[in-house]
Amino acid sequence: MICNVEKLVSLREAKLMTQEKLAAQARVNRRTIQRMEAGEPVSPEIVQNVASELGVEYTEIIDVNKSSDNANEIVTLREEKSGLRIVRGVSMSRYVNMKPEFEPWPNQLTQVKYFMDFIWGLHMFNFENYEEYEKSLDDNIQMEKAAELNFMLGLMEELEPEGLHVLYGEYIRLGNGWSWTTDKGWRDNKLVTPVKIAAIRITSLDVKIIKIPFTGKPVPENFRPDLDDDVPF
Repeated sequence: MICNVEKLVSLREAKLMTQEKLAAQARVNRRTIQRMEAGEPVSPEIVQNVASELGVEYTEIIDVNKSSDNANEIVTLREEKSGLRIVRGVSMSRYVNMKPEFEPWPNQLTQVKYFMDFIWGLHMFNFENYEEYEKSLDDNIQMEKAAELNFMLGLMEELEPEGLHVLYGEYIRLGNGWSWTTDKGWRDNKLVTPVKIAAIRITSLDVKIIKIPFTGKPVPENFRPDLDDDVPF
């Protein structure tokens, strides 16, 4: 991603931060900050870390004319009210990119933690073996999970002092395949293949769309996967 140099420098100076201080807080080296302020590209993860230390969303410091959806660097998350779509998406994704994006109040935290634990429980790595994971993909079980999730989504919307909801999206990146073996459990088989990532943000009800940077490497055109099947591991 390429940053809006003027905006980036202005935000840093407004916080009375030197390049060295910003680099230290964002856990990058000074040369990285210098490159960003010179209009050179850096990874989406670095942009997100720097923006966080400046107290803004990363979209506020990127150059939208040079860092766009067409560059395969940004995914748009939208309001999702279907528990079934979330259950199916998460259970068939290799990774889950989930974060709360709201100002927390004590009576919100219990419900949000329960929601996040529920989501993690759907993911393949939560299961002790492949047979249990495969059973969780049964339509009847997923319908039951979706009904429970829909109930949670309804409760979150009614929270005080402000209701919360879920923004959801999916994207494909390159990743290593995973296999199940009886002696070692889930293991990285080192075979590079396209994998699906489910992205979730928990936000206040007034936020309808969030754009986040992709994580991982893009899938090149005409890429030939090492695995012939399309399972997510």
